[in-house]
Amino acid sequence: MVFWQINNSVFIFNSFFINSYKSLHTYKMPNKPIKQGYKIYRIADHNYIYNWIWSSREKGLQKIVLYPNLTKTGCLIRNLALSLPRRHLIIYIDNYFTSIPLFTELQSCQFGAVGTTRPHKEFLKELFKIKNRFTTKLS
Repeated sequence: MVFWQINNSVFIFNSFFINSYKSLHTYKMPNKPIKQGYKIYRIADHNYIYNWIWSSREKGLQKIVLYPNLTKTGCLIRNLALSLPRRHLIIYIDNYFTSIPLFTELQSCQFGAVGTTRPHKEFLKELFKIKNRFTTKLS
């Protein structure tokens, strides 16, 4: 029998599941491909969901441990990361979650983090120097 083992990298993202019935727990998001449904935040590897945290329009985010230096979404990511069976993994997240305080917190918990950012967010001076140093234009 073969068991699934977590790879060296995992992904955290929010998912929207279709629901066409009226419910106090569903979200309506007209600009998204799925217009109405249930929202969960999940940590996954190779299409296997390891853990998830649900969110309800009526009740908000599932109860999670809050940390003083992080936003609620940052706390959500930290809680999902700490649910993994081992450390020293790289966690990939999208621009909804990316923040320097979160990355610092994940690093203190022995996780690496990679995230996207939106172009309008301010770069720290150090990051701007690194970006300019290693950016090349394709011809």
